[in-house]
Amino acid sequence: MRRMIRAAAGLVTAALLLTACAGLPTSGPVNPGLAADEVPEDDFLYYPEGPAPEATPEQIVQGFVEAATSPAGDWATAREFLTADFADDWSPGTAVVIDVPSARVYDADRLESENVVSLRTQAVATVDARGSYVTSLTPTQVQEYRLEQRSDGEWRIAEAPEGIVLDRDYFPNVYSDYALYYYDATGRYLVPDVRWYPEASMRPSKLASELLFGPGARLQGAARTAFPEGTSLAEGGALIDDDGMADVALEGPRLGDVDAERISHMRTQLTATLAGLGAQTVRIRVGTAELSAEEFDPQPTRPDARALVLGGEELDGAFGFLEGGEIERIDGLSDAVEGFVGAFDGSPAPRSIAVSVDRSWALVHGADGIVRSVIADGSVHVLDERQGVIEPARDPDGYAWAVPASAPDELRVYASDGTVVLEADFPRTETVTSATVQSIAVSRDGTRMAMLVTAAGGTPLALIAPIVRDGEGVPTALGDASLLTVLDGPGIDVEWLDDTSVGIVAQDGAEREIIDQRIGGPGTRMSGPATSAGISTGTSGSPIRLLDANGVLYTRRVSAWVEAQPGIAVLATDVGAPTD
Repeated sequence: MRRMIRAAAGLVTAALLLTACAGLPTSGPVNPGLAADEVPEDDFLYYPEGPAPEATPEQIVQGFVEAATSPAGDWATAREFLTADFADDWSPGTAVVIDVPSARVYDADRLESENVVSLRTQAVATVDARGSYVTSLTPTQVQEYRLEQRSDGEWRIAEAPEGIVLDRDYFPNVYSDYALYYYDATGRYLVPDVRWYPEASMRPSKLASELLFGPGARLQGAARTAFPEGTSLAEGGALIDDDGMADVALEGPRLGDVDAERISHMRTQLTATLAGLGAQTVRIRVGTAELSAEEFDPQPTRPDARALVLGGEELDGAFGFLEGGEIERIDGLSDAVEGFVGAFDGSPAPRSIAVSVDRSWALVHGADGIVRSVIADGSVHVLDERQGVIEPARDPDGYAWAVPASAPDELRVYASDGTVVLEADFPRTETVTSATVQSIAVSRDGTRMAMLVTAAGGTPLALIAPIVRDGEGVPTALGDASLLTVLDGPGIDVEWLDDTSVGIVAQDGAEREIIDQRIGGPGTRMSGPATSAGISTGTSGSPIRLLDANGVLYTRRVSAWVEAQPGIAVLATDVGAPTD
């Protein structure tokens, strides 16, 4: 039996919701935050039962699995189900299998012959020892537990798989997500690497130590760290005081050689990473010396909050940012795009448009299937004339990515003048070695490509792969892909909503499914307008925009899709915010 107790903070919150719905305070003093290494109280605390007297071996295994809901005391309750020797050796943090609890099947058929009870689970995802969350493509897993009977007749587990099995409904209450921050190849952008750790055991030293260990597999070759090789936490680790100052003690053979610029980047990495635990700034110490420098100011990746569109006849075919039912045009570029589209008078609107960070050129996928760059000075360059090329992707370094749907190993990357800078095979995973491609999108920090594919067996998937670049930002390779999620039907469109999530439009029978998919975490699924064909990032209040086949732009309000603007020909992609 599991007992669940809501913490006092949760009860207070509920009471406030019932008695003070008039609103939240908008003025008044700022309350102090957490002390040094204090951990915020979780909304939910779980108190699983320990072993019951005379419990059967199957009940012991079931109780042990359910005790994974409480990491308190380094999973002290779960260890009560283990033999004394194994309790000391068991490593719960090595791995997490996140499963569907109703699908669990315990099997004691091998108990008499081998003292083994097995558990068959339907896994939705796993979390590895470094906190990386990976969706499971092959959900059925079998865990085996060998038991011993003590001299008093009680059963205990003597052998078990490393890690824990955790109910998917409890997972987000037991584990919390934290972003470790690294840099892209050019050092301009901060790049998040989302990890999951037990909330009850999280400390600043844990996050800082994981940061120093380096990026995870999803960012291999695409992200880098400012910390010299061999850097680690020194005695004292990392602490955060009441004022949000993080004090981080480091040691390493090369720290004596770092210059002010590198220290600046190191401080920014630590501040961004420890912000999830209340840090506002960081002081770095090496021995008794402080490594001081102003924090680096990374380039933002958040695009303009307004929708970037090509209007239809109702909006006079204008190109620019939609505001109040009118289109605010972009100096130079709007004229060039409108002139290009006008040259094909009578033809359907372009299939897609994406605008460079500096607003100097647009990547246009024409109704004729040809990919072109349209420069603000009015010049046009043909980039790709191959048959079957899907909607191309733009990246923040000014390159265009194009691939035919049925020829994924013919991926090409172009400069704006049409020069091919990279030809690459489509990235593979361990289980997906061939596929057709429906949609691709490059993150606004340039480090990752999201892809909607259909695997050889017909399974529709969303994948992600790291983009390797040189120090000038030129793409040189694509790394191995990893699975983001399994779709319920064929993928239609994918676009980055922010640095840690993508929006997906997929077919689900006769309906459209819209997915807000976390990179390295679970996604949120919802129904969308029946003919949704395009998706883009929105505002903080409504993070997703959709365009349907009739040219109607939708935004989401609470739990409903609301018509925001009719008469839209193309919902374009704004690659990022220009820097002055």
